[in-house]
Amino acid sequence: MCTSSAKHALRDTNDIPISIEYRHVTQCMTLPDACRVCGLLQVFFYSRSIFVSAEIDEASIPFAVMGVNAVNVAMTVIAVRIKQES
Repeated sequence: MCTSSAKHALRDTNDIPISIEYRHVTQCMTLPDACRVCGLLQVFFYSRSIFVSAEIDEASIPFAVMGVNAVNVAMTVIAVRIKQES
């Protein structure tokens, strides 16, 4: 049997009243830092040289870069929909 203090400790973090605007602001502020830490921006910045070093045909590199960007956009859309459902 749980005491009232134990019930308080097991409380879900979604019960904490934080405004939606505050959540959006903090997410917008932390997203660029997360991209820098995980190296995503470096992949996009150096994608052409990465594909050149992988010996991909020069004419196919723009399509490969667009493919990488399309995957990024698709995963972002999927993540946003999943986040909205939860």
